[in-house]
Amino acid sequence: MTLDDVMHSHKRHLGLTGKESFTISRDDLWRESVAIFKNPKFKETGRPRVTFEGEAGIDGGGLGKEFGTLLREKIFSSEANLFEGIDGRKLPIYSMEGIYSRMFQLVGKMMSYLIIHLDIPFPCFSPPVYEYIVSGSFEAASHHCCLDDICDYEIKELIGQVN
Repeated sequence: MTLDDVMHSHKRHLGLTGKESFTISRDDLWRESVAIFKNPKFKETGRPRVTFEGEAGIDGGGLGKEFGTLLREKIFSSEANLFEGIDGRKLPIYSMEGIYSRMFQLVGKMMSYLIIHLDIPFPCFSPPVYEYIVSGSFEAASHHCCLDDICDYEIKELIGQVN
């Protein structure tokens, strides 16, 4: 069974139905996306039908995919300020504000939505993050950590000197 087979089976099991239409501004994509996903009327089961504010176009799939790609970029941007690290090894920042405001939970909802409906991948996390998502074990995830996962330059240098 291939990954595509697993994804299609999973999508059928979730009971995805309908469309979720929204208009969004490219200039304010992050803030508007947060508002859309926080709205209790937003239906995660509906495939996105996107219109970009001030632009002509009917979403036959391409505009939704473009929205998903742009949102993925925003999730890891300094504007969102939720992740840090080098490309391919992103980690959640330590942020009490992000935890209390439930932004990490909201980003998880966004990512799930983009994966399920638009097949948008997230190949940007550090391996320990993927291991934790799969196993739920900090110990198992810790076996995948390396010096590249440390974002603080001074601490990274000190650990490098010890090794």
